[in-house]
Formats: sequence, C-alpha cells, structure tokens
Amino acid sequence: MRISFLDIAFATPDSGIVCAEAGITYHTADGGKDWEQSWLETTDAIVALAVVDAQVATAVSSLGGIARTDDGGKSWQWQILPPWPPAGGLMDVAFADRDHGIAVGFARSTMVTNDGGEHWVDAELDMVNVLYGVAASQDGGYTVVGTRLSVLQGPVRPVEVW
Repeated sequence: MRISFLDIAFATPDSGIVCAEAGITYHTADGGKDWEQSWLETTDAIVALAVVDAQVATAVSSLGGIARTDDGGKSWQWQILPPWPPAGGLMDVAFADRDHGIAVGFARSTMVTNDGGEHWVDAELDMVNVLYGVAASQDGGYTVVGTRLSVLQGPVRPVEVW
C-alpha cells in the first residue's frame, strides 16, 4: 500500500513524529535513522500534529478526530473519535504548552482545550471560512490562517472548559 506523509514535527533533534494517511504515524528517537510505525485504529488520514515535548504530541484527522500520545508516538489515545460532528474535518493543531491547544479546520470546526485534551470544546467562531493552519505562541496567543485571506489572532484560552 502506498501512503502519503502529511506532516512532520520534531520536539528535539532526536525525537520526531510523521503522520500519514490511513491512521498511520511513524516515530523516531534517533534523529530519523530508524522509524517505527504506529496505527491509530482508523482509516482516516492523520493530517497534522503538534509536539509539546519528546513524549507528548497531539494529532488531528481529516474527519475531525483528535488523538494524543504520551510516549513519543508509540501508542495513541483518541480524545475525540472520528467522525465527530459538529467539527467536521480538522486541518491543523497547535499547543502553547502541555494544557492549552487549538485545532482548526472546516467551517465552525475550531476546537480548544485547557486541560491537555481531556476536554475539547467548540470555540464557536462565527464564520464560514475553512481554517487551514494555526500557530500557538508560548505567551498563550495564536494565529490562524484560512480561506478568503483569513487571519485571526487571539488568546488560545477563549473558552472555559468544564
């Protein structure tokens, strides 16, 4: 089976993860000399990931799933199973720190967490644009880009999680 790699991130020069189609990820602990495969038990494409450190990373899927690893990509736990309405497809994810993250995608599918992904809530953005990319800064801010030259900036902690 041929697959395409969709995103890559390194937490350190040695520790990195690649995500791909068909729920597949690969992780390395030696700077990419050797890669081990993991599977997220889905046929959905894992389109983007955000690494917090050498052990913790979050991945999002094209059908709206969100998964987390606490062991450098060896195993993954779904926080939101795909497909997950109302989110629809997600396109990118970013974390300012271990707890505060944001995932963006198709219209009205912006999710935020304040507890490392134990709970994700809809950020309730009143827009119809597709949001393709997000970057978080360590001061808690974020920048999101999308269709129609959309650029949004604000705090990564806009919603109270319960």
